[in-house]
Amino acid sequence: MRQGPIAVACALFPLLAAAQSSVTIYGIMDGGVEYVNKQRVGSNLQRVVSGAESGSRLGYRGIEDLGGGLRAVFTLESGLNIDDGTYAQGGLAFGREASVGIGGSWGQVTLGRQAPALNMLAVAFDPLGRPSRYSSPTIDPLYAGRVNNVASYSVTMGSSRFVAEYGFGEVQGSRRAGHYLGAYGSTVLGDLTLGFAYDEQGGATVALSGDTVKRTSVATLYRVGVATLGVGFTDRRNELAAGPTRVSQYWVGAKAQIAPLWYTAVAYYVADTRNSPDKASMLSLLTTYAFSRRTDVYLHVATTHNSARTNLGVTGFATTIAGESQQGVTIGLRHLF
Repeated sequence: MRQGPIAVACALFPLLAAAQSSVTIYGIMDGGVEYVNKQRVGSNLQRVVSGAESGSRLGYRGIEDLGGGLRAVFTLESGLNIDDGTYAQGGLAFGREASVGIGGSWGQVTLGRQAPALNMLAVAFDPLGRPSRYSSPTIDPLYAGRVNNVASYSVTMGSSRFVAEYGFGEVQGSRRAGHYLGAYGSTVLGDLTLGFAYDEQGGATVALSGDTVKRTSVATLYRVGVATLGVGFTDRRNELAAGPTRVSQYWVGAKAQIAPLWYTAVAYYVADTRNSPDKASMLSLLTTYAFSRRTDVYLHVATTHNSARTNLGVTGFATTIAGESQQGVTIGLRHLF
């Protein structure tokens, strides 16, 4: 019988409690009502959505002091669709993260399903804070992606952080098929924060092992009073046997705590295929009001614009009619615990 993450955690908890220095249970429940026009079939859509601003989740994080400056760590994090009670990330029990590792003053090594470098860059530098909808993952799903079978090394030195990752493709007959290579770094220099990321993904099968998608990204944030300005750029190279392409992806935006309980952010995202007329863009505006440190409500609106052959909708490509603009609006409630 298939067991869900809560049942697994409950079964393991007595063992964990005896061995761990601490085990933390945490989560986010985020639900909203969304209206989107001009679907692919030309109609409008109203629906209840989960995780519009922060992916709904339930997580378990543990740490054990091993002595001598060493620590053992683990993270199990499930993505949840609270609109229908199912798992997110394709139905995986721990689709957001499942990792175990060891760390010390020299850094930390973890193994398992983890976030790629581009996801780390978006979380830190997307002006909207990389919400699940109407933001950077709209122009490229890897901004919110996860990678399986990853060995990761991370280290923090003062205000700088560096992460290196390698994902084993685990495809019999080819060491390159399905492989992943990633690196992320960031540093804070007063009011200026700088970041970079590199991601390389191989084709998923032996037949496609020669296909590779490479992304090289840079981003910056600059704080000016209560506001923070942000710019990000990704050069995406699709080195595919079926036909190579190169896409420039970028965003510009700003965010500000405009009052003690009010927060707002705006960003403009672009995906521009080089040597081609194909270009798509999205303008997104988010406003939140905090009832407390753990609960807020939000209003998020976005509109896309497409060239004649592109079909970018507010939730991603191929979600609207080619050449059309699409608008979306979500009103929701988010609770952290």
